[in-house]
Amino acid sequence: MGQKTNNHLARGEYGRHELYINYVCKPIIYFLYLQCMDNSRLPKLCYRMMFKMNEHGRINWCSKVQRLLFSNEFGVVWENQGVGDTKLFMNLFKQRLKDINLQTWSDYIGNSSTCAFYSKVKDYICINENIQKLSYNLRYEFLSIICSNHKLVLKKGRHENQPRENRLCKICNTNEIEDEFNVVLVCPILADIRRNILPK
Repeated sequence: MGQKTNNHLARGEYGRHELYINYVCKPIIYFLYLQCMDNSRLPKLCYRMMFKMNEHGRINWCSKVQRLLFSNEFGVVWENQGVGDTKLFMNLFKQRLKDINLQTWSDYIGNSSTCAFYSKVKDYICINENIQKLSYNLRYEFLSIICSNHKLVLKKGRHENQPRENRLCKICNTNEIEDEFNVVLVCPILADIRRNILPK
């Protein structure tokens, strides 16, 4: 996959959610750790001090933890100042972040003109095992087409402000727009290549 591949498409193909999910989980884990700590320990005393400051409108670390929990619909955890099963809760919290991330990703894929073809072949963040079985060169070319990291007239015309309807295929006379769909399924000049590559 080329370096200029759209980040959303790259994450979709590699099955990676955004890194902020792990970043956001760390303060929540420490918050829950503090709730199990003895009240006489210095970290717990510092937390109780920040908690009182937060109640009086002072913005601090507690404020950010509170906002994280409420914004992800886990406000009851803040109100109760803890949970029963920390491991179970963190699994639920992380899954909630992934669901929100997936929704944001899906909205972008569905509404971006750059991802028009990609949205028709994939709708989830995961690794495609069938693509992984291809040779490196074939996999690279295949992903370049799917992820709009190619040199087709469709993309070149976009950078040149050329109307979409004028971005026609230059190697055949079908008067079809040279986009991913045309290359993979329509263009008759490429029929032999498709026959050798695509499964029957």
